Amino acid sequence: MQVIQYAGRVVQLAQEFFDDSIEQRFLDKLALAKSNVPEHRDGANIYVKLVKPAMVDLLKLGAHYAITSLFEQIPENARVYSYEVDSKDYRLKRSGKMRLALGKARFNSRITQESEMLMFGVVHFGDHNLHGGVSVLSTDEAYRDLSKVVRDAFIRSDVPDTIHLIDQSFGGHTYSLKNLFRDEQRKFLNEILKPALRGIESAYRQLYDNYAPLLRFMHDCRIPVPYVMKITAEIALNGMLRRALESGELNLELIQSLLEDMRTADGALDETSLEMTLRRHLERNAQHFFQNPLELDQLRRLKEQVASAKSLPLPLVLWSLQNLCYDILEKVYPEMLEKGEKEWTAEFCELAELLSLKI
Repeated sequence: MQVIQYAGRVVQLAQEFFDDSIEQRFLDKLALAKSNVPEHRDGANIYVKLVKPAMVDLLKLGAHYAITSLFEQIPENARVYSYEVDSKDYRLKRSGKMRLALGKARFNSRITQESEMLMFGVVHFGDHNLHGGVSVLSTDEAYRDLSKVVRDAFIRSDVPDTIHLIDQSFGGHTYSLKNLFRDEQRKFLNEILKPALRGIESAYRQLYDNYAPLLRFMHDCRIPVPYVMKITAEIALNGMLRRALESGELNLELIQSLLEDMRTADGALDETSLEMTLRRHLERNAQHFFQNPLELDQLRRLKEQVASAKSLPLPLVLWSLQNLCYDILEKVYPEMLEKGEKEWTAEFCELAELLSLKI
């Protein structure tokens, strides 16, 4: 599929320069390549369903830029993958939980040198509800007129009229959160989901707190835990474990207590999410040592944290810490060994052993 994506980019560029049926001739050839996955049928079907929707042109890039600007501040001169974006005007309006972004910017491809001035308007109604449009800038006057009518409708909180004006003004080139590039799409959806997930976890925790004594009694009596109660305990306890793993210092006593409660409820750990939370906690705290590798207290603290983390029943991935420690092993350790800093070298050797690094 990756190779077909490269070929698809060739087709996309060729069609901009040559008015012929290169895409159809390409599809005719791809149709002869049958997929070993029945639902994909053949190469032509893969191209139409998976490759073509992923193609990026300047308008789609403009939509990505406009949508992203609603969630994070973008500098006037920005890099968006292989494009440079020079903002010429940008305005952000708020009304309750709704936000409206209007602007114009020049987009330049660093690869093909293609350049275009685009104008955009995008409105976020909250959650995943988002609607925007992008088009090539015709005149500055047209941009000013568009900005005024869309802004006026937004200020009146006239949602249907705001959507209608965006559709009308951008000639049908409209976009939603689905048009964000995949990484940013996931990042923003995670942000949007946070309040909802906190509310769900809180509700499940209240339920779990009410039934926890009964769960322990059933465990002691070796009575199987009902499925609904087990799921409730899993959601509540995994949430409590995530918060415990995010805190400044790992409270092993609390964490072990929660793990014991999970065993009592016969629940399953959310290993992927918990491991990621624990790993990020370690990487964040480890920065103190890697920024000041000669400080014995920071070294000792990191060693204790790694030891505590490894004592937990999670499949901890340590390659990032291993890489950083290997750098210290190559550059700092020989110097400390030569100086006779026995206490530092002894502590570092213990840390290296915990990280499966050979001295």
